Amino acid sequence: NRTGHFNNVFNSTNNPKRKRNMKSWMQNISEAKSVIDLFIPGTHDSATSGVDLPFVTTQSKNIMEQLESGIRFLDIRINKVNVKGVEGIVLVHGKVPLLKEFWRDAFDPVKEFLYDNPTEFVIVSIKEDDLTDTANISNNDVKSILDNGVYVSSQIELDELTVKECRGKIIFINRINSEGYCWGSKKIKVGDNYSLPTEFREQVIVPGIKERTQRICVPIPDPTWSDLVN
Repeated sequence: NRTGHFNNVFNSTNNPKRKRNMKSWMQNISEAKSVIDLFIPGTHDSATSGVDLPFVTTQSKNIMEQLESGIRFLDIRINKVNVKGVEGIVLVHGKVPLLKEFWRDAFDPVKEFLYDNPTEFVIVSIKEDDLTDTANISNNDVKSILDNGVYVSSQIELDELTVKECRGKIIFINRINSEGYCWGSKKIKVGDNYSLPTEFREQVIVPGIKERTQRICVPIPDPTWSDLVN
């Protein structure tokens, strides 16, 4: 399956040299190389490790462990909470809080990794997931995040980025407030609002939680995935 192929390529092994190489695999890429010409390994709902709910947890490694294993694209879902008058940006998966804070548990590990590995760069997609009606991500919140990296707002801007310009930096792709990411003049947006035929749905039953139906996707056949990573 796809996971098996991925593990063979990017997971740490018993070979210490291979593990070190995963931390800095971008160092041998030409400075003039365009970012859009690179194959960037990434994870979905990247901050969900350690959450003991089967339909929430999509990762077994935390952010730092993923980066050290070679991951360079992170899918970060956030929202805002207000607890006794104190607001904060937290990590979520849909309507489920992950009991993690954005700056401490997502942003800081990326900055620490890049400080230790200045030849690398990390693309971070930030998206607002539905959590509560008591607080919402504001424009100032978005600005406070984007000011800490390189903000890419269109495919045209992404086309112009080279490896040299990105080394040691976070490249933010903004998906806040469901506005998505527009690819040039075509206005094709990246988002989670899609539909699938009935046969691509499954029932999810978790003790103590109301039964629900969720969308699932058909796996890519092994030969296709092998072609991508070999």
